Amino acid sequence: MTDEKQKLLYKLNDINEDAHGYAYETWVAADKLEEEADKLEEDSKNLTKEEAIKKINEADKKRDKAEDKRVEASNEQANDFKDLFRSQLSDEEKKTFWQYVKAGDKMFNDEPLSWYLNTTEREQYDLGKLKIEDLEKL
Repeated sequence: MTDEKQKLLYKLNDINEDAHGYAYETWVAADKLEEEADKLEEDSKNLTKEEAIKKINEADKKRDKAEDKRVEASNEQANDFKDLFRSQLSDEEKKTFWQYVKAGDKMFNDEPLSWYLNTTEREQYDLGKLKIEDLEKL
């Protein structure tokens, strides 16, 4: 791997860490909901069948909320990543990134590209509705 490529990957990783930090509170809220669901499920073990069903249903609702919160955190992080990508990379670095993505370089098409895309964009890209050329404009 070239020094230029490694340097760009390090920079992208740093940008993602910063974006994760900005979305941290949302990630924590999702984890808290999941922990609450786990506790409800654990508490249901010592109840009557009827009471246990209520607790389990409540736990399921918490898990759904936790998943929604994770999607929100992921989208928040992706949007922050995009903003930082635009502001912290030089035009040449951005161009190089997209060249590696277009060339199918696995080191850029896996994590760095996924950091760039929010949930909807990722789904559309996976379905072929968004092309790499479209992504560059997001």
